Amino acid sequence: MASITILMENTVRRQGLTAEHGLSLWVECEDGPILFDAGQTDAWATNARKMGIDTTRAATVLLSHGHYDHGGGMAAFPFDQKGAALYAHPSAFRPKFSRRNPGEPAAHAIGLDWGPEDIRAWGGSYKPNEGVAQIGAHTFAVTAIPHTRSFEPDPWEFEVETPEGIRLPDLIEEEQMLVLSLPDGLAVVVGCSHPGVINGLERVRSEFPGRPIRTVVGGTHLEKAGPERIQATADWFLQHEIRLLAPLHCTGARTQCALLRALGDRVALVGVGDTIQL
Repeated sequence: MASITILMENTVRRQGLTAEHGLSLWVECEDGPILFDAGQTDAWATNARKMGIDTTRAATVLLSHGHYDHGGGMAAFPFDQKGAALYAHPSAFRPKFSRRNPGEPAAHAIGLDWGPEDIRAWGGSYKPNEGVAQIGAHTFAVTAIPHTRSFEPDPWEFEVETPEGIRLPDLIEEEQMLVLSLPDGLAVVVGCSHPGVINGLERVRSEFPGRPIRTVVGGTHLEKAGPERIQATADWFLQHEIRLLAPLHCTGARTQCALLRALGDRVALVGVGDTIQL
């Protein structure tokens, strides 16, 4: 049976475990365990040890995108134990910056301090993905999310630096999702959903026609969203009969409450140390 255990998230309610602004998920499935993101420090690995999770079992790692709070703790993963492969979009490794408010300079560095060469030095391998990569018989990495929903605007907070040193608006084109194909449908694991969580899920629907999405777990980047966008997002989940939504990390408490009111017991409010059975 497949499951997702939260190794790192913004909240924790269990004794002895640590929370931080970040995301790291341990996914157990038929194709073997997968680490999805690695928080901003090595605290995710400490939590895993305290929970009795042996991370040396995993031969696959997914990086959702190139921000510090999702990949900052990657050096703590034991790539050398199985020669594990890391799947990521090449754009994830470019220098990245953010601004606090519209109109301000993007002065805050939020990218990664490691790259593909470090993965190889740590004993692993790098698998670039710019579309759909099949990881195992039932697991897929999906990126290249089109911006199709009018209620999900392009992010204004971010800039990316090109190899020529030019700063450009960053649409987080590298955002990557993990898709599990289960007997009754699909489970989708998302990192921050910067291109829009519904844009991402529609991308999954287009790649797996006829396979319903039953479960969505991860960050939805709705912390600063207005009521119209939150309602449109909730309506989509209702219309597509999502059985379980676990909104984490960048969703925000206000939005989590709004989704809970709209979707009822389809929403699971969980934190570090909790496990979701799929």
